[in-house]
Amino acid sequence: MLPRRAQALTLYRNILKLHKKYLPQDLRDIGDAYVKSEFHLHKSSMNEDHIGQFFEQWEHYATSIRSTAQLRDAVVVGSVDSRLRGTKQSVNVPGFGSDLSLESELSEEQKVQLQKLKEETTKSSRK
Repeated sequence: MLPRRAQALTLYRNILKLHKKYLPQDLRDIGDAYVKSEFHLHKSSMNEDHIGQFFEQWEHYATSIRSTAQLRDAVVVGSVDSRLRGTKQSVNVPGFGSDLSLESELSEEQKVQLQKLKEETTKSSRK
């Protein structure tokens, strides 16, 4: 296993590469800033359980971006139909940056949080 610093740097770089490859520019700008901020804030953490969970969640995020992009590409190419034939799985793949209010049911708390995020991002772009 890599030392903690090397592991963090590798994960950080991989996430930025995924953002560059798969996200539209506006989401990439927000995502890159958020990743940078989170990794900076957790740089000096000494709690091993917290660090482990931090890495696990960011690995999950990276895997999620990769798998969503691969599934989206498969739907575009048409190869996803043969992979899912005979299963009860439906194929509803939102694109990155799609309007969440149209794609899923959000709880009231999630709607409030999303609205706050929207206001913060538009406020910073007006400056």
